[in-house]
Amino acid sequence: MKIIERCYEELKYVFDPELAVNIVDLGLIDHIDLTDDHSVTVTMNVLEHTKKDDIACLVKGVKYALRFVDGIEKVKVNIVSNPSWTPERMNEQMKKQLIG
Repeated sequence: MKIIERCYEELKYVFDPELAVNIVDLGLIDHIDLTDDHSVTVTMNVLEHTKKDDIACLVKGVKYALRFVDGIEKVKVNIVSNPSWTPERMNEQMKKQLIG
């Protein structure tokens, strides 16, 4: 399994504190970049009304989860607000579960 794919798998263990749904299926991960020096940058979105403490918890969760991926030595997390998160970003199974 490639490193980026492994990152996505590990990030499924990080849950949004308000919805108790993993951040991958929720569609919060915009992209993951891997550099030659074994660092990874995760660019992610948060829900519109996410509290600062919850954002800090998500960032810690991402960094913790990715420390288990072989080949990664450093993790940086960028929180972006543009484009803003919308329910369309969720995977189909999550849409059915949360929206119906």
